[in-house]
Amino acid sequence: RGQTTIIVSSHNLDELEKLCDYVVVLEEGKLVQAGTVEDVTGRGAVTHWTLAASAEQLEAVLPCLGELLEGHRFEVHDAVLLHEAPAGYDLDAASQAIAGVLVENQLPIRKVARGFSLEATFLQQAGAAAPTGESPPEE
Repeated sequence: RGQTTIIVSSHNLDELEKLCDYVVVLEEGKLVQAGTVEDVTGRGAVTHWTLAASAEQLEAVLPCLGELLEGHRFEVHDAVLLHEAPAGYDLDAASQAIAGVLVENQLPIRKVARGFSLEATFLQQAGAAAPTGESPPEE
C-alpha cells in the first residue's frame, strides 16, 4: 500500500484483517505473534477445501494425495480437507493437483479458502474455540 505506519488497537479482528498489512498480537502486554496478515493467518501455506462428501470419502483419498504431494500435511475434519504445504511450495500448483484428485474421485468441491481468519488464528492462540470449520492446525 504505502509507506505510512498507523497503529490501530481493536478487538474487531475482521476489520483489522481487511485494513492491515502487518499485525502484532499482544497478550497481557507480551508479544505473542507478529508478522504480515498472510504469515499470521497461514494464507501462504494452508488451504481448506469444503466438499460435498463424508469424512470417510475424504480419508479414502489421503493416500493418493500423500503420494502426489510428498511432504505436505493433510487432515480431514468432517467435510473439510485441510492442506498445509511445506515452506516455499507453490500453493497454486498444489491446489491444482488436489482439485484433480478430488474431481477424479467424484468429490464435489463446495468451497476453497486459503489460510484462516485473523479471528480463528487469535482464538486458537488464546485457547478458545474457533468459528466452525475454521480451526487452525495445532502447532
